[in-house]
Amino acid sequence: MKHKKLYLILAVSIILAFFLLIIGLKQIDLSPKRLKTAFVNRVSEETAIWVLQNIESKVIRNFRNAYKLSVLPLNNFGSFKTKTKELNIGESARGHLSFYIAEYKKKIFVIDEKAMISHIDTNLNDEQISIKNNLSFGENDRVLDIHIANKKLYISAVKVISDCGKHFILEANINMEKLIFKDIWSSNSCGKDKGKHIQSGRVVSYKINNIEHLLISSSEAHANQPTLDSQDPDSTYGKILIINPTDGSSSLYATGIRNVQGLVNYNNKIFFTDQGPEGGDELNKGNYDANYGWPLASYGKDYLLDQKNAFLEDYEYLSDHNSHGFTEPIFAFVPSFGISQVVLINNNFQPKCLNCIVISALNGRSIHFMRMSDAYDKVIYQEKIYVGERIRDMIYANEGQSIYLALEDTGSILKVSN
Repeated sequence: MKHKKLYLILAVSIILAFFLLIIGLKQIDLSPKRLKTAFVNRVSEETAIWVLQNIESKVIRNFRNAYKLSVLPLNNFGSFKTKTKELNIGESARGHLSFYIAEYKKKIFVIDEKAMISHIDTNLNDEQISIKNNLSFGENDRVLDIHIANKKLYISAVKVISDCGKHFILEANINMEKLIFKDIWSSNSCGKDKGKHIQSGRVVSYKINNIEHLLISSSEAHANQPTLDSQDPDSTYGKILIINPTDGSSSLYATGIRNVQGLVNYNNKIFFTDQGPEGGDELNKGNYDANYGWPLASYGKDYLLDQKNAFLEDYEYLSDHNSHGFTEPIFAFVPSFGISQVVLINNNFQPKCLNCIVISALNGRSIHFMRMSDAYDKVIYQEKIYVGERIRDMIYANEGQSIYLALEDTGSILKVSN
């Protein structure tokens, strides 16, 4: 039975890929009823139902009712140039490890969640080259982001010391032979379950009075059972923080945040993405001292309807942020798609998308080009382009000529150029 299921899955995948490529998903009836009718006379009903639950949910839902959905390299206005390079990324029982990317001197630096660091040229022509470092990550330690500024490489990570999992920022001078890291900041309390629920740790540069600082995001301790840490000014969780890398001091930039998976500073414009609960992924404009409402306000709902919020039983999220004193998102995605990184691109990259923001998705396996108003406070339109893999990270690099995507399913980098 297992072999029969495997062959059936392979056959269905090939047929679906052929349909998507040839006729662009325009006239395909992919309803479960039609699929089941085609299968049930040849295989057992149990097998047909298994296929519908597993294949239909992961592939077909991306396309049903998606009239004229573009599939990379196509877009609504033409076609991109693409190039893919498979990397040597570590693996676990769940597949390739998550990894993050940054650009430095025409090289793409790569770090996986266990702090294995390497680099490859921006054209993706040469072989991946490893760089030694002084880090030794344990079972529960993991990297959350990488950032390069002023000849220094910064790592955002969860490290567990004496059963206490904290959020750390590490710094090393750029050295292509070996990187020697030191801790420059850590969260002021332990995360629950040895830091298991610290999921957010994006890092970008941020200048104050022309002095280099860092902006970092911090995750709330437990996503499905929120506490009021995001609203507590004394807690480092559920915040965007300003870090002084010289002395390790920190201060609040914004509060009321759930799980920031994307953060960008583009010409002193701060934008971030925040994963909602079930529904309610957000694109936000970063404003100093703003409160974005979590866990009191959200356009989503709890993942488990019978699960109570830790801070108040039977609480329903406020959907209207502004009238309750919170900052509204620029855009909320309902349903959500596992929003991840965000970048801003210049108007030459995609001329039809002025003031363009690009967002990537994990579960949605897609990128979204969003044309913004001149004030960057309103979405004029968005175009979803299906990529087909979970996208953990994304950078806009190569002198503004390319977008690079960290593809988690195959452990690859995808270069997208106009």
